[in-house]
Amino acid sequence: MKIWKTLSTKMLFENPWWSAHVDEFEIPGVTKGTYTYAISNGSAVIIPIDADGKIVCVKQYRYLAERFSLEFPGGGIKKEQVPEEAAHAELAEEAGFHADRMIHVGTVAPILGFLKESEYVYVATDLQPTVAHKDD
Repeated sequence: MKIWKTLSTKMLFENPWWSAHVDEFEIPGVTKGTYTYAISNGSAVIIPIDADGKIVCVKQYRYLAERFSLEFPGGGIKKEQVPEEAAHAELAEEAGFHADRMIHVGTVAPILGFLKESEYVYVATDLQPTVAHKDD
């Protein structure tokens, strides 16, 4: 296997959560090409467990899938946030809970072929209902 060499990088688009890029690359002695990808500030996904040991999920409409999806609460990390702050905010916004205990259980790269991102995974326990606005 050969290591790819980046010849140039161009940012195509940027918003507060992620940016889209296209690179010109070369695999020495093999080929040249372009690679399109996104870079994010990271994301947090929360596995909330209630007092009865039940896992809380949220139902959300996903535009690209053109359907509703049952998911763990989660979302993007803003530039000024640390991952645990984002986890608490997303749990309140999406599921309507505050967690007295938020435990970081690992960090994954969810779709490394397209998205350069660290996704921070948390288990949330000691849940309390919150008055924060739940996302629609």
